[in-house]
Amino acid sequence: MAYHGYIRFMKHFLQDVENPKILEIGVHSGQTMIPLIQHYTILRRPFKYAGVDVLLRDYLQVILQNLVLFEKQDIEFHQMTSLDYLKDCNEKYDLILLDGDHNYYTVIREMEFIKGLLNTNGVIVCDDYAGKWAERDEFFSELPEYQDVSGMVKKEDIQDSDKHGVKTAIDEFLENNKEWVKTSFDERYEPILLYRNDELTFVIDSTPGPDDTPSREVGWEKKGKVETPEEPDKPKGSTEIVWNTNARST
Repeated sequence: MAYHGYIRFMKHFLQDVENPKILEIGVHSGQTMIPLIQHYTILRRPFKYAGVDVLLRDYLQVILQNLVLFEKQDIEFHQMTSLDYLKDCNEKYDLILLDGDHNYYTVIREMEFIKGLLNTNGVIVCDDYAGKWAERDEFFSELPEYQDVSGMVKKEDIQDSDKHGVKTAIDEFLENNKEWVKTSFDERYEPILLYRNDELTFVIDSTPGPDDTPSREVGWEKKGKVETPEEPDKPKGSTEIVWNTNARST
């Protein structure tokens, strides 16, 4: 999905990671996926991108199939619900983008899985913490575009609760996981950053510029000790695009 005001940060945050791994929950039309992948293909840097969405749009598949990838550049697309993907995921990521179903039921469960999938010094960018879905639920299964998609969370299938919305789920997660904290760059934007506070420190300078408009500069310190895992060698020049479409539309 779109992370307004944050894509530039994502690129800079990962620039000192040797082989960054990115997980995006909720790809939609590729507003974030495409510029991130383009960034790494232009630089010819190794990276891995995994996108998860219940609907793989035809034009995204065409775009990805025509990409020119370089050595150790891997792209995966998993057409399934976020909860189905996360419960069986054994990969760790440096950047996780969370913008799936906008309801408390899904988000609180996503976070319980995701907290174990983040690499040391990694960060989660969670969309819709502010805005209309902060304390209200949205179920994609009720939208016309997703009527034929199976396996999605439906409002009528979950027990009535007085807890609703993305913010409610995230605040509960933070209350129950004291080592995690949140940071927002700008109150005008809906996303927030989530991270373990013993690994990262963010400094946001909002000093007004010449026209009294806040000019926000974001700095960070990565404090966690990173142990580089050994990965099996791939043949030189190998690239990979994987399509996992186990949860196709019915």
